[in-house]
Amino acid sequence: MARLTDTATAADAARRLAARALSQPETLGDGDCEELHGGLVGQPVNTASSFGYVAVGTWLLWRTRRLPTPERITAGAYGAFVAISGAGSIAYHGPQFAGAQLFHDLPIVGMVGLGIGVPLVRRIRGRQVVAGSRTAAWWAAGLGAAGGLAFLAGRTGSPTCDADSLLQFHGLWHLCTAAAAGAWGAALWPAEMDDAAIDRVEEAAS
Repeated sequence: MARLTDTATAADAARRLAARALSQPETLGDGDCEELHGGLVGQPVNTASSFGYVAVGTWLLWRTRRLPTPERITAGAYGAFVAISGAGSIAYHGPQFAGAQLFHDLPIVGMVGLGIGVPLVRRIRGRQVVAGSRTAAWWAAGLGAAGGLAFLAGRTGSPTCDADSLLQFHGLWHLCTAAAAGAWGAALWPAEMDDAAIDRVEEAAS
């Protein structure tokens, strides 16, 4: 009897946890300027611009094919998080189904975590932080800064907010940060490594 009670209690706790995780406001994107519409696509411009992450993430995944296994796994995970962030953003600004906010937030945590964690671990291990293109690293910084400005300009209540316009600064934020994520991926991982670089990676992993 006690075992059945414990099982019922655990199931009830799991249901409450799932309900809390999936809970969200009735409408999403209210603070992102664009007018909310009924139907499958709540904010058309912000939804369309979210595909930028999907495109960039797919490109990053394609670039990993010539990397040695340890780097390919990490670079692939980063690319996957970028692409899934796009899918989450589409869900957030588009159909806004139950759990869309969680789907939007979690991949961003993974993307940012790897984007910061990989160079930090490399620094601790005394390895070269920017193993790919240094120019791409500068592009990532510049695009990230431009994206930050676009984000502020695209907030509801901002003087530059026009809820009915096809030019949505929040959409520009999506495109700038997607490009920044791609540039940062190109900075952290080259498209391929020569034999000497592969040997150094494999020695570090062993």
